[in-house]
Amino acid sequence: ARKSIKSLEKLSSNTGKQSGVSFGKLFTANLSSFLTGSAIIGVFDGLANSITDFGKNIFNTFANVDEQMADIRKTTGLVGSELEEIQIDVFKKGRNTRTTNEDLLKIVEVGGRLGISEKKDLLPFVEGINKINVALGDEFVGGGDQAIETVGKLAGSFDELKGIPIDQSLDKIGSAINEVTSNSKSKGGNLSNFIGRIGQLPDAIKPSLASTVALGAVLEGANVSAEIAASGVSGVIKSASGNL
Repeated sequence: ARKSIKSLEKLSSNTGKQSGVSFGKLFTANLSSFLTGSAIIGVFDGLANSITDFGKNIFNTFANVDEQMADIRKTTGLVGSELEEIQIDVFKKGRNTRTTNEDLLKIVEVGGRLGISEKKDLLPFVEGINKINVALGDEFVGGGDQAIETVGKLAGSFDELKGIPIDQSLDKIGSAINEVTSNSKSKGGNLSNFIGRIGQLPDAIKPSLASTVALGAVLEGANVSAEIAASGVSGVIKSASGNL
């Protein structure tokens, strides 16, 4: 038996020498080839999945933009080439800001709901609101969406904001709010809420924007909510004007 085993060992050894390849080397080569093939298949599978996901994201983005443009058409009345041009111009602005194109289109939609329907006014509105959104958006409970809605309604609500381009009007509002919030504990969202409520008073008895902002900051510093503060101030102003 021992002699037979030695004969087999010798045969195996001679076979390896004749072929020039040992069994160990042959096994290693085949295993390497198998693993390499599996790796390549894995890479292609991953690439295919990435391309599929990318395609889905592109499709969803286009679908969202189409939906937003439909909303803009409803709120502004823009159609045809004017609607296409507003999208192109907004996307151009998007290259120079951290605000997404979707959020910029949201500003256009809000502008339409506020009665701003002409392209020449909508683009400055987008520019002005976006500056405020970037600077103060985080201070609003509802984030950028609330900032757009709240501040957008303030344009033209005070005497010093009337008769000037809308982007300048918004710039004045943003600067006034930013100056106060930078030097006090006031939050842009609460302050804008107060300003908006006071801005609804009749022009004859309405205080200036600067006075309203300062008053709002003082009352917020005293922990008075914007709703209660605005209601109290409006009541006092109306009462005082009735005694004049």
